[in-house]
Amino acid sequence: MVGFLNGVAFFVFLGTAMWGYKVGNDINTTLSVFNQPSQQFQYQAAMFVWVPGFLIGSFFLALARIIELLEKKK
Repeated sequence: MVGFLNGVAFFVFLGTAMWGYKVGNDINTTLSVFNQPSQQFQYQAAMFVWVPGFLIGSFFLALARIIELLEKKK
């Protein structure tokens, strides 16, 4: 179970890193609602992907660590 949750966290981190990179470098992405070719907007769109991905991945890592500690306690 711990290994599975660590794997999920790894793929969440990897997927959001790749998706955020694509969003940040592609002007015609679905997140660029205003379709402005400014660097600031592309950075904000990439952060819109990276921050939740980081938080979700961190949640899975913390959950894996909690389960690991509970298993050792038994």
